[in-house]
Amino acid sequence: MNRSFSLTLYSITSLLFASSVSAQTQDPQSLEALSASIRDAGNITIALNADDDFAAGRYRFKNTDSPDADMDIFRLAPEFPLAEKFSHIEPLLELSASYLNISQDVPIPFPSTDADNLQFDVWSFGAGLGARIFLSEEYVRLIPRMRIVYSRFESSYDFRSPETRAELQPILGEAVDFDFTAWTYAPSLELEIAQVPFNDFLSFSFSSRADYLYTDSDRVFNRQKSFDSEASIWRNAVYLDFLTGIEFYATPLTLR
Repeated sequence: MNRSFSLTLYSITSLLFASSVSAQTQDPQSLEALSASIRDAGNITIALNADDDFAAGRYRFKNTDSPDADMDIFRLAPEFPLAEKFSHIEPLLELSASYLNISQDVPIPFPSTDADNLQFDVWSFGAGLGARIFLSEEYVRLIPRMRIVYSRFESSYDFRSPETRAELQPILGEAVDFDFTAWTYAPSLELEIAQVPFNDFLSFSFSSRADYLYTDSDRVFNRQKSFDSEASIWRNAVYLDFLTGIEFYATPLTLR
């Protein structure tokens, strides 16, 4: 029996975010940094809801204009053929469930050394339909997909500094401790070139996938914030498959 294994040679994921955040507070100028932190964390969450590169683990996102964000994630997204292939088309069904925790320190407009902290807990469930279109009988496939993801966001804000506890906490109230639901609509298109052989022991595969995500989360429970976010993801990967050539044999064992 021959065994094979895959080696990822090259993978690029480009995230392009554009979002708008509106907040109704009594002091919007002093909350500019807070809004930026909430926007960053929300955009990361929205994009990762549809990014298959992140399945489970702990990640740190480096930001240029705000503190880094730490994330714990668990995601399960199996994809099944819905029916047998017909006329070079194989219909697909995807179901997904995920949990994310994002923690980010928040810059504050006071000289204190203790930054506040913002956390998101997110539960998401989604479903999608797609089709694997065989452009050639063996290697080239085009895969359009459409997915819808429902998410429940729970946010908590920790006023760590004496200044923010004294001056901002009475003003903000529930403005920074809020829950909301969101719907994400995610069409995607993937080109796949699968297992093109070099020789008897080596083959390569290539995939290029583009996702667009639009999230509407106007159902904010305390009516203090609304999010309207867009994200695009472009991912390219090349894989090598090696046949090890190892064969396994079994001989019956006779006991005397």
